[in-house]
Amino acid sequence: MKLLAALALLIVQAQAINHELHGWQATAPPAASKPLKLHLALTSTTTPELHELFEAVADPTSSSYGKFLTRAELKVYCLQGVSTSAPAVEQWLSANKVSFKRSGCGDTLELAPTVAQAEALFGVAMFTFSHTDSSIKIIRTLNSLTFPSSVAPHIVFVSGLFNFPHVKKSRVNDASLGASSAVLLGAPQVTPSLLKKLYGLGDAKFSGKSNASQAVVEFQGQLIVDSDLTAFESKNNLPKQSIRTCTGDATHRT
Repeated sequence: MKLLAALALLIVQAQAINHELHGWQATAPPAASKPLKLHLALTSTTTPELHELFEAVADPTSSSYGKFLTRAELKVYCLQGVSTSAPAVEQWLSANKVSFKRSGCGDTLELAPTVAQAEALFGVAMFTFSHTDSSIKIIRTLNSLTFPSSVAPHIVFVSGLFNFPHVKKSRVNDASLGASSAVLLGAPQVTPSLLKKLYGLGDAKFSGKSNASQAVVEFQGQLIVDSDLTAFESKNNLPKQSIRTCTGDATHRT
């Protein structure tokens, strides 16, 4: 009965575990004290409303077209949406002595557990993985995550535990294919002219004034190289664009 009662306190989170290792191989368990960096997305009651707003500000037929929320306004929606989830999850983390802080607009938690804490927190076994085409080593699990029933409904997903990035070997440089080539290794290059044709923009030109910004989200260990962006802008006669927010150091920026 005690065992059944203990099992009843746990709910297997319906979070898809990606077992496609893409060439990564487990080598050995990491040190128990090894620090990890994870992100936990909280369940939000305002997500449907934010989706509607997102579509409305991008729809030319909507009266809300172009009326983007400020960061402060967005944060109000986010905090309101997790007003129930955040306290429950934060109390659980504090009880397990796991360091955390709010990130994004307040609906995501950045966790800093050790390997031992992560294994106990999510009921998993962590391993160090290596790849023959990379010098990088990553710490991941192949187990499904489990959470106490008191917090499971308040968690959407946890990242950083089981995603195995694709590792690409060095590719042929674009210059070797010729400047006029429209195809790189069988895939079309995404250029301004291609996007204009795809979306039927014709000769429309950017006025230089907009409240919109563009974000690139990285999930697979991809990096940004400033010289690549400069070369792309020069090749396609584009104005110089600045990068407002970028994480990592000079050699591993994402």
